[in-house]
Amino acid sequence: MRKCPRCGMENPDDAYFCRYCYYPLVEGAVLKVEVPRAERSPRIRLSRGLLLTSLVLNVVYHVSLPFIFSIMFYQNVIVIVNTPYGEATPIIGGTGLSFLTLFTLLELAAAALGGAAIKGTKRGFLYVLYPLGLLGQFFSFSSFVYPNPLGLNVLSIISGVAIIAGGSFFSIIMREALESRLATYSTLALLFYYFVAATMPLSVSFLGPVNAVVSAVLLYVVTKEVR
Repeated sequence: MRKCPRCGMENPDDAYFCRYCYYPLVEGAVLKVEVPRAERSPRIRLSRGLLLTSLVLNVVYHVSLPFIFSIMFYQNVIVIVNTPYGEATPIIGGTGLSFLTLFTLLELAAAALGGAAIKGTKRGFLYVLYPLGLLGQFFSFSSFVYPNPLGLNVLSIISGVAIIAGGSFFSIIMREALESRLATYSTLALLFYYFVAATMPLSVSFLGPVNAVVSAVLLYVVTKEVR
């Protein structure tokens, strides 16, 4: 038996370390301890059902945008009026604005579901700033139909900031929660779309399908990664 010089306990003759205090009993002995690696638990979790519903509604809304605008142009509900500055600007008339507002409320529901689908952070609900910003821009176009107490330029700027903020928060959170390279490219494309939509509001009439395609890609990624 080998007696430990540190604690004085007896150990087997073939022991390299004291089984009580782990003191080396053989010169040059090295104790290797493997600590099991804890599984990484993502801070942000996604609710699969809510997120899939949100993305489907988002695809429907953005696919519909070109058709909505084409109908409004055909029915002459988008007209050109003279501003106080002597410039011509497109204005969405009452009927067209109501139709567009109803579809944007659909996007607002999609954003609310998307925010509810994100667990582990409250930033997800900031996604609703995107459709609220769209509504603000559409109403700023129709300030002569719906009086705008803030002023056309102020409301348009606030709406643009809301679009960029809401869309950016959603894109960043999706990037954090989904680790695939496809999700990374998709969120970058969404960031570009939100910036263009904020700076050139009427561009959503023909860029809407771009958002729909990117959302469809995220839909595919979610079905593969989120359980």
